[in-house]
Amino acid sequence: MICRGGINTLCGKRLGSQRGFTILELVMAVSMSMLAVAVIFAAWRYFSVHTISNQRTSTFNVEVDRLAKSLAGRVRRSPEILAWNESGIAFIDRHTNDTVALAFYNDSLYFAEKTVKLASHGAGIVKFEIEKVSEDKLLETANLLLKFALGVEDGYSNTSEISVNVMVLNPGDALNSRDDLAWDTEWWYDLADSYYY
Repeated sequence: MICRGGINTLCGKRLGSQRGFTILELVMAVSMSMLAVAVIFAAWRYFSVHTISNQRTSTFNVEVDRLAKSLAGRVRRSPEILAWNESGIAFIDRHTNDTVALAFYNDSLYFAEKTVKLASHGAGIVKFEIEKVSEDKLLETANLLLKFALGVEDGYSNTSEISVNVMVLNPGDALNSRDDLAWDTEWWYDLADSYYY
């Protein structure tokens, strides 16, 4: 085909019998489509992974919060606290009237002779501490304010630490009047040995 100027070139118009797309146009169209699909897939995957991670973290934190409040509630409703130290507390259970210990022992938290377990994948209790909060002598005659600190990790590198204040009946006078339950290390380890071995 000869265009103006007398040089043999393609003039940009297709011949009447040639219809459709050139290979270059098809390659460009397929490349653009694949790029769009890849961007959509990457965005979907990013949001999906982050949604699952956020859901897992939220569920884990709710579970830790519920556990801490449940344990604190059981101790708070106890009719009598028998003894406590920085890693455990022994009390009379309100529902069963049995002596129950809540203790962090050998890297596990035990409640009523059973290891406390969480539903979250690979979750374990790494810290349980009890400390006295109240310093008011008038308040301490009848009640004692304790702080329970609970630390938990799961298999996805989530960690949570929560503290709950618990007002309990002061065990001071009751311990002095009952020699069999007087607080000392031997009593605590005897109780722990009977529960966990």
